[in-house]
Amino acid sequence: MSSPVALTAIITLNPGAEQKFIELFNKCAEYSKENEPFVWTYELSRGRVDQKGEVTDLVIREVYENQALMEKHLAGAPVQELIKGIGEGLVKESKIIYTDYKPAVGFPSRL
Repeated sequence: MSSPVALTAIITLNPGAEQKFIELFNKCAEYSKENEPFVWTYELSRGRVDQKGEVTDLVIREVYENQALMEKHLAGAPVQELIKGIGEGLVKESKIIYTDYKPAVGFPSRL
């Protein structure tokens, strides 16, 4: 049996891209919630507002039942639409980190 896998991404948006990125991400989240029970967590958090009143940084956290199912999710139409938007200039830079689901230290959310 394969282990759960987590993806954490730090996204820096180009100016004016927040609304479109959020719209595309929300389509992915809605699709996953309805159709992909193997997607355990699918979250986007906004960074703080900059001096111009815009959010430029986002943190994404996703947890999947296993690597193969994560790859299945990433190949889906909603995610491919988001990836296309990224390629069309929504994102200035990104850092994606894949980890095991269980943290090395600390504890799970108390929420």
